[in-house]
Amino acid sequence: MKHLPIALTVIILLVATMLAQGPPAPYSVNLTWTLSSSPASTIAGYNVYRATYTTSCGAFSKITSTPLGNTVTAFNDPSVQAGSAYCYAETALGTDGAESGFGNVVQDVQIPPAPPTNGTAQVT
Repeated sequence: MKHLPIALTVIILLVATMLAQGPPAPYSVNLTWTLSSSPASTIAGYNVYRATYTTSCGAFSKITSTPLGNTVTAFNDPSVQAGSAYCYAETALGTDGAESGFGNVVQDVQIPPAPPTNGTAQVT
């Protein structure tokens, strides 16, 4: 089964604002994409993969516990670490059980360092 690549858009968000003396706020990465151009009747869903990035993408690991539905166009990764860098990719799952190769790979997604704990910060 061959499915056309799906474009990924990455948005890094500061999930919560910092309060004085509060703990570091967690970050998350929002991924969005356009649906495969293959007929919807042939797509069962999508998987999202993440790898750490140093000078290139490391080994990818699936981060979706179950496939996302065939009309889903977004995924939130809340488990990123401040000061780290990642790569993301997605695959399409066919109704025949076959999984496509990685769609467009997003490389070097930089997560900012944790903001200071003595004020407020917001990153979008």
